[in-house]
Amino acid sequence: MEAVFARSLALAQGLAPTAANIDRVASQTSSEASAWAFTQWELRERADQRFTRASEMLWDRDGLAMATSEARARYHASLVPEGEPVLDLACGLGLDLIAYARRGPATGYELDAHRAALARQNLAVHRQEADVVIGDGRDADWSDRFIYLDPMRRDHRGRLRPEDYQPNPWELVDRLHQSKGWLMKLSPLVPDTLLGQLGGGIEFLSDDGECSEALVTSLRLGTQAVHTASGEALTGNQNAAPSDRLEEYLYELDPAAVRAHASGHWGLRSIGDHPGFLTGGESVSSVWLEPFRVIKEFNPKDNPGPVSAVKKRGETPSPESLRKKWGHDNDGPIAILWTQNHAVRGCLAERIAPR
Repeated sequence: MEAVFARSLALAQGLAPTAANIDRVASQTSSEASAWAFTQWELRERADQRFTRASEMLWDRDGLAMATSEARARYHASLVPEGEPVLDLACGLGLDLIAYARRGPATGYELDAHRAALARQNLAVHRQEADVVIGDGRDADWSDRFIYLDPMRRDHRGRLRPEDYQPNPWELVDRLHQSKGWLMKLSPLVPDTLLGQLGGGIEFLSDDGECSEALVTSLRLGTQAVHTASGEALTGNQNAAPSDRLEEYLYELDPAAVRAHASGHWGLRSIGDHPGFLTGGESVSSVWLEPFRVIKEFNPKDNPGPVSAVKKRGETPSPESLRKKWGHDNDGPIAILWTQNHAVRGCLAERIAPR
């Protein structure tokens, strides 16, 4: 990092990003360095809850938005045999590259020279060594390496189609299958048919209660959901049988298990037109299930009284409008809404404490 930028970073620490403070730091360094420093502290604050050494690392907005969490990066790296060389085709800020470097030789390619410099700094913060090459990883020899790809999105339209990615993973399939093995991180909303065209196993990763990615890899077979915090995995394409009868217990299924079509593992029934709610007559404990005890069903057109929260599936009124209409009580029941044959149904329930 250039000395003027390092000095601006130190001067800006702890200061609110007001015009006066930005001008004060600029007067001692430069306008460019001051603006950069205040942006860094803003991004570090945003990253602090997700990354253990965020306040020492360097960020940019797009890189932070796409950054792999530390738990998922560790999981990615765990799939590659220890000591085997890994080539990261689009290393970005280096979050996955750090995890791969901990277990063996790693090389990251990055087209953006500025972002490559950030990746080197972040490797140093974590005391890891890896080669960061400014260039296109498609020009490298893949034959004796494991390949990892987290492609950048081309623009802000999304990441649901092959043309949304740079590089386009679907154009690399033949080369990927000539490597020692490969992994790629994609949006979990990419349709199953497109994911299947890549020819690898498909894992939907649960991270902090969200389905955070679809990991497609030659190192796994079939489809499954993986709970990164516990390491538990569920075989996919095993859906629960549907029911229109609400039983004593209702469960909200982890989004990664929903995406993997893995609701049929507990002998519960699926309720509603949209996947995500399960019901049964006995209490079930699982990292994949958030359990509720049903207090009573109610007609959502009626006012059930104040509630502490609203959960929903399907085309129902927004939770915000319902809380405003019904009232809020921190100690009140939870209202759960879903559609059944396109009609809105609801119940009041209480959350069951983990065992």
